[in-house]
Amino acid sequence: MTDEDVDNNTFGGSSSSFVKAEETTAQRFSALQTQLLCAAIHFFHRHIRSDADVLQRMEGNEMFRLFFEVPYHNKPELNRIFPESVHDCSALHVCSFILSILHQGIFSVSAFIVSVIYLSRFKESSRITLHACTWRPLFLTSLLLADKMWEDKPVRNSSLAKLFPVLSNVELNRMESEFLDEIKFNVLVKPDLFCSFCEKLLAEQVHQEISRCVVQSEYAVTLQAECVDSIHSAPKVTPNGKPHQVYPEKLRSNGKKPEKLA
Repeated sequence: MTDEDVDNNTFGGSSSSFVKAEETTAQRFSALQTQLLCAAIHFFHRHIRSDADVLQRMEGNEMFRLFFEVPYHNKPELNRIFPESVHDCSALHVCSFILSILHQGIFSVSAFIVSVIYLSRFKESSRITLHACTWRPLFLTSLLLADKMWEDKPVRNSSLAKLFPVLSNVELNRMESEFLDEIKFNVLVKPDLFCSFCEKLLAEQVHQEISRCVVQSEYAVTLQAECVDSIHSAPKVTPNGKPHQVYPEKLRSNGKKPEKLA
């Protein structure tokens, strides 16, 4: 089946049936959000490396140097918690950090999932390794781009810089620009790709520590409070390739292990 076939099948039918489909979509996506969040964080965490040979292999990689966090710890008023935690890639720290950013920045679960897709494209193109000292800047940059592409009211770069003061607004702008250039501005995520990736996420065997951390978080509370009203929190693509509603009712565990972050 081609992309065009998928679009035609997805968006065919009367306007009334389409509205009903959107309502069902919102309900089902809302019900899956917490499970998808746990799976996406687990998927992200298990690709982070901390071994010494990564630094040797990445020594000549320009993108690795750009997103290597340590040199950015030169801000005079920077809270010491950031440099002290830069080498911590434990499941608890990664989960807590991601949840904190999502909650404080009011980012959607779907924006986070799209950011992981973007990051996969970036890694495939740049050959960069997701490392203990690069994952936070990479996560923030890809999330910022996903939010700008798929949400009605995206978070400003300056606001995100305040949430993570390791990076200044200028530094974050540069990372965003280099990231976009590296993926050749390939920011379109069609419904079939989004649903396929979510199916794979649902097959993840999530670390219990991550599940507990998510369930006990303030962010999870806000997800539960959203209930059915989640139409605007799912990536959207119309028949002409412009943003519109994806179909999370297709999401189901297919028993296949998720592919690696390239």
